[in-house]
Amino acid sequence: MNKKQKINQLNNQSGMTAADALMGLLIIIITIGVIAMVYTNLVIGARGVDRKTGATRIATNLLENIEMVYYEEVEKKLEELSKNNGPVTHVGNTYIINGSRESQEDTAVFDTKIPAGYTVEILIEEPEENALDLLKKITVKVRYNTNNNEENVALSKVIEKEQIRECNSPQFENEYLEQLGVSKDTCVMSYQSAENLTGKSIICPIKYNGQNYEIMTNKEEIKGIWYSYSNKQWARVLVLSASEYNECINNSSKISEKLKENQSQKSYVWVPRFGVKSGGNLFGDTFFKYKNADLAILNSYGDGNNFMKNDLDLEGSIDWSNANGISFEENNQELVGKWCLYSTLESTSNVNELAYKLNQSQYGPLREY
Repeated sequence: MNKKQKINQLNNQSGMTAADALMGLLIIIITIGVIAMVYTNLVIGARGVDRKTGATRIATNLLENIEMVYYEEVEKKLEELSKNNGPVTHVGNTYIINGSRESQEDTAVFDTKIPAGYTVEILIEEPEENALDLLKKITVKVRYNTNNNEENVALSKVIEKEQIRECNSPQFENEYLEQLGVSKDTCVMSYQSAENLTGKSIICPIKYNGQNYEIMTNKEEIKGIWYSYSNKQWARVLVLSASEYNECINNSSKISEKLKENQSQKSYVWVPRFGVKSGGNLFGDTFFKYKNADLAILNSYGDGNNFMKNDLDLEGSIDWSNANGISFEENNQELVGKWCLYSTLESTSNVNELAYKLNQSQYGPLREY
């Protein structure tokens, strides 16, 4: 091999050329770009999933809470919230609620918080053949933006006008929870799950199962019949701490003991709004009022386990503003009933208490087991 051939061989074996370096740099840049794009898409996708999950939760909670409201009160509550620059805007048969701004507390409608970034539309429709106004279709659409694109979640449910029961059902909205000495922020219902119960009270609706008392832990039970005033079985609740709740769950005899405690602030009875006919007797002439309407529920003294249809009458001889001299109004609100301490049932020092009055009517004395 001559000298020239050796020089050519060495040149051929030389390291990476400038072209090779440039090509490698381009490959690295392209790879980083691809990774960045994939990461960005994953982040955007995750945000989209989170936003959709939040929208689904809002729509589900709204429908569940609307179902717990009296049929005739759904639109009334929305109308009230649309007045005086309220959070609701009424357009046709749609109610629009914009989520609160970052600097404000979350907007709440039907006890459902609507945070910033979400807009809720509640559409209320009536079927074509609905002359008696027995059904409404409620559609909740929750709108939100993901990556500058508007998306939405829509859920619907048909609600049915409730049949007339013997009295107004027990209420657990905030103004009624206050009668139990708690608020929605300081308590949970016994059918709700909560990770942290520290410092919170547990509201326990109680039913008698034919053998003993038990705490109701299924939300569906609340919608059914768990009391019968005609049979002197009133709706009752206990307000318990977490330790007391566990004690009662493990030993049902403790429930009976706590229900009958006169000196505690734990045992309550539901007193539906009632009135007595003018000139009539407390025992025999006591009528339950139908919601907040000037209507009396008739023939409610009988089998309380059956629903009654259309047993309403404009009973003009009853002064609904008071129950035998005791007012059902609080803070300028007309209540459909009131939670009263069990201890006010029988003591003669409580003759001006609502629970005492009802206990002296044909719906008392309260039956206990």
